[in-house]
Amino acid sequence: MIRRVLVLALVVALASVASADVVWTWSGGGGTDVWETPANWTAPAGNTYTYPTEQYYTDPNAGVEFVNKDVTDIIIDGGTVVKTDSTTASNDLYLGGTDCFLKLQNSASLTVGDDMKIGRGDDGASTASRIDVLSGSTFHLNDDFTMADDSGSDCIVNVSGSSTFTVDAGFIGDEGDAEINVTSALFECRNYVRVGYKSSGTVTVDGVGAELKAGYSAHVGDGADTTGELIIANGAEANVGTRLRIGGASGSTTSGSTGTVTVSNGSTLRVGVRPDNTEEDLRVGYGLGSTGTLNVLSGSRVEAGTARTCNYGATGFWNVDGNSTVEVTGGIQLSQQAGSVSTVTVTDGSSFSSTGDRVYVGINGTTNMTVTDSTVASGTDFRVGYAATSVATLDISGTSVLNCGR
Repeated sequence: MIRRVLVLALVVALASVASADVVWTWSGGGGTDVWETPANWTAPAGNTYTYPTEQYYTDPNAGVEFVNKDVTDIIIDGGTVVKTDSTTASNDLYLGGTDCFLKLQNSASLTVGDDMKIGRGDDGASTASRIDVLSGSTFHLNDDFTMADDSGSDCIVNVSGSSTFTVDAGFIGDEGDAEINVTSALFECRNYVRVGYKSSGTVTVDGVGAELKAGYSAHVGDGADTTGELIIANGAEANVGTRLRIGGASGSTTSGSTGTVTVSNGSTLRVGVRPDNTEEDLRVGYGLGSTGTLNVLSGSRVEAGTARTCNYGATGFWNVDGNSTVEVTGGIQLSQQAGSVSTVTVTDGSSFSSTGDRVYVGINGTTNMTVTDSTVASGTDFRVGYAATSVATLDISGTSVLNCGR
């Protein structure tokens, strides 16, 4: 019996050692802002490395730089850190480790010179990586940001408290599941963002002062059999430079993606805010066999240059409810191509309008539009059923109003 107890105690002790957190804390003690300076870090007790990526230190032209395999936490509290010195190490940063958690807080700043991937182990093993950017902190990436880079990985990014998270292009849900939560903070993709890129991705922008900014484009539900969701809630904003595609971004080559955008509780979505933009294009349901849904609810607003539903045999849903507004300065084209199906519901004091051009309720596909106690308007013509292949229904009831420019 004594021997069994000793064996059990040894097993428990070994398990405790194996599962112990390996935490690296930025101290700035080296007097520089350089990530690879060992004296800038407080190392975990007994660790053989002198900074969090030393295990994978390589020639700058030889590859990428992962965090050390045993790392569980990297904490930067109020310091300024730069990982851009290509003369000493790769400027990429891959967050794998042991379900690694990177935390910036209290006006901390981290700049990474090239790409960053999270949920990516050096051996291809999936990880549950997480990044928190809190309390006025700044994360700046000079190149692309990929979440859930390995199959089976599960990754989360939280940005809050007037913090900023800025990348060139964002791929949210590459091979695994990815989630970004932005609360009274900024998530900016200087070029574009893909939500549900090759797997499942969700971006939630919540609260007054919270903003998603995409300099060029945003796709929600981007590839074959992917799922993407963008939630803009409680007074938040999303601003897209040129185009937003919901459900299947790659046209006739994409099959079966699902994209959903929900704008609720006094929030705003704008498409086409870039000054030199010539597209201003909102598309709900775009790829072959895909489904796109746009919900505009409870006093919220969507603005765009042109709007189309749907292309390439896709299915699109517009739900505008609760004194909400969809305002398009150009034309609105519903069920643009044969085989596509659009369902538009405008209810409870809401407005659905094109201020400068025609509204087509069914160009080549099938469209069902229901308007209850609300307003629909066209800057010029309002056309119900257009081509020989179109099947269109317009049902207006209650106190609804239909306004045509001519």
